[in-house]
Amino acid sequence: MPRPAAIIPLLLKHLPKKPATVFYPFEKLPVPEGYRGRHIYHVNKCNGCSLCARDCPTGAITMVPDTRPEGQRTKTGKRPKIFLAACMFCGQCTLSCPNGAIEMTKDYELAAYSKDEMNWIEVED
Repeated sequence: MPRPAAIIPLLLKHLPKKPATVFYPFEKLPVPEGYRGRHIYHVNKCNGCSLCARDCPTGAITMVPDTRPEGQRTKTGKRPKIFLAACMFCGQCTLSCPNGAIEMTKDYELAAYSKDEMNWIEVED
């Protein structure tokens, strides 16, 4: 075990150096290219084919009834619902979707008070 006084030279050596971390959340580092964060679901691009739910390796996507008005529903009457707490952000759903209805963003701040709040953002185009 090192002596307590042995840390003083090490402390003096690192004192003039800049910090290794940033002052998060006030200062944020840029997100690298290709980062897969929170999903965006484009409601009007979806045709309800359920390929995203079928190909999801964790089973985080389920098909639920589309409750929008009759003229705006998908062809099959179902739409995907993702549970972000179970998602591993692999991006397979975006690759499987033939219409590009699911998109990965660079949003990494996904904290929530309950699991029910862990859902994706729906955008109507």
